[in-house]
Amino acid sequence: MRVMEELNNIQFPRIDDYFYPSGSLAEGWKFKSQKARAAWILFRLYLNGTITQWNRMAENADSSRKDMGNLQVWCRNQIDLHFYLICWDKMHKYLKVFVNEQDDSEILRIYSRIKRLLEMGKLARDHLEHLDKRIDRPTTGFHYLGIGSDGMLTLAYRDVPNKGGIIERDVALGKDEVEQVMATFKNIMDVLEGSTRSNPRQNDL
Repeated sequence: MRVMEELNNIQFPRIDDYFYPSGSLAEGWKFKSQKARAAWILFRLYLNGTITQWNRMAENADSSRKDMGNLQVWCRNQIDLHFYLICWDKMHKYLKVFVNEQDDSEILRIYSRIKRLLEMGKLARDHLEHLDKRIDRPTTGFHYLGIGSDGMLTLAYRDVPNKGGIIERDVALGKDEVEQVMATFKNIMDVLEGSTRSNPRQNDL
């Protein structure tokens, strides 16, 4: 009985930080093009969306633990997982556009450290998004292995590329991985703020 009480008191970890604009959408930072500015704003939007979806899935995990077998919670979590992966895909797309448009060596260096993780998020989203094309192939199903109380989320699935063959993928997209993207956002902000201070007349994009 005491063990069950202790389990019920465990809370799956949430993420408390969000990145909302403090003033105008882009704070007047120096952007090299309107496209770079728009991509940065959208990257921030979907980073916040990723955090929101993570917290929703953590709440679902709490509910599921307290009421095991609740199909309503299970269904809700599948939908939340789908939107979570969509947000990962959008972060990948918009940060890539921003980096290419901004063309800054320091930002490129920061991006290179997170690029592979974002690509893995995109591939997981692609697999789930296009599952209808291979719904009759059980060997290529999508296996959601759930959120651990330590904040881990592992996705394992068998991918079938256009060239044929099967690729076994095992992707971690949990709290630590979201926080890696958050750190990337902060590091790039530091670069943008530094360039703004050194070039105050070029902030009008």
